[in-house]
Amino acid sequence: MQPSNANKLKPHKLLNYFESLLSNSLDEVFIRRIISAVYFSLFNYWSIKNICKGN
Repeated sequence: MQPSNANKLKPHKLLNYFESLLSNSLDEVFIRRIISAVYFSLFNYWSIKNICKGN
């Protein structure tokens, strides 16, 4: 199994992106989609991290 690409993550870019989205007026559906995408991305990251550890 290949090692995780966690060291390539740049959280400040993600936060800047969210700040730019939130500065615009957004509807509730779009906000829910953003939250869902972030949740599933973090879940996938956590899963891969555990798989690479052998758990």
